[in-house]
Amino acid sequence: MFVHDFVAVPVPVDETVRRFTAELPTPNLAALIKQAWNADAPILVAAGAGPLNLVQTHRVHVELADHRLRNDAAIVGLRWSGDGWLPKLDADLELVGFGHATTHLHLMGRYELPESIDRFSPTGSLVQRVVVVAVRTFLVNLSDALERLSA
Repeated sequence: MFVHDFVAVPVPVDETVRRFTAELPTPNLAALIKQAWNADAPILVAAGAGPLNLVQTHRVHVELADHRLRNDAAIVGLRWSGDGWLPKLDADLELVGFGHATTHLHLMGRYELPESIDRFSPTGSLVQRVVVVAVRTFLVNLSDALERLSA
C-alpha cells in the first residue's frame, strides 16, 4: 500500500540537509519512529490489538541510503521495519526547498502490513489508518528535531 505526506520546516533547504546528514544519526530516527507509533498505541489497544509499547518491547530497524542531490532537493532512501504491528516501509524522504526560508519534508513510499493482519479486516483497516497517522507524526517529530538542531 502507498503512503505520502509532508510537513514544512522553517529552515532553508541547504541548512536542513546539513542538519539531517551531519547531526541526526540513524538511532535518533528510530526513536522518532517509535515515538510516532507509541502516540497511537492506545487506539490499537482499545481495538483489541493487545498491549503495545514499541519503545520498551519492540525493535525498530532503520536504514538510510546515501542521499541523492538535485538542484532543489536532497532525496534519502528510508526503510523501517520492526516487530509486532509495525509495517515494513520502503520510502523516499525528500527534503526540498519551498521558498528561501522553508524546507518541505515529503515522505513517499510503500508499506506492507504484517502477514498476521488481513488488510480487508476491521483490524487491517485500523492499522492502515494508524500507518498514515504514524507517518505524519514521524514527519512532525523530524521537523521539530531539525528545527531545534544548532545552526
